[in-house]
This record gives sequence, structure tokens and C-alpha cells, in this order.
Amino acid sequence: MRDYSHLPRAKDFKKPKKLTELQKELKKATHEFLQALEEEEEKYGTSFT
Repeated sequence: MRDYSHLPRAKDFKKPKKLTELQKELKKATHEFLQALEEEEEKYGTSFT
């Protein structure tokens, strides 16, 4: 059995109470990108060959 005690746990990372302006912009841009990607996949289908 391996010892993973040296790695951080999820509870060690605190979620920030408020997002910075940059984080808000990135979140919005990511959302818009994923929405556009979904529309393109609906239009052309998905093909990774």
C-alpha cells in the first residue's frame, strides 16, 4: 500500500469567498467558449478520427 500522506488534501484548499475581476472574466469566457463548442458539435457532429 502506498503512502499518500505527503500530498495535500481537498480540505487544505479553501474556496475564495469572492472572485476577482479576472476570475469573473475567465469564467465568463470559458462559459461562452463551451457554449459555442456545444453549438458547433450539434451543427457538425463530433469527429476525433
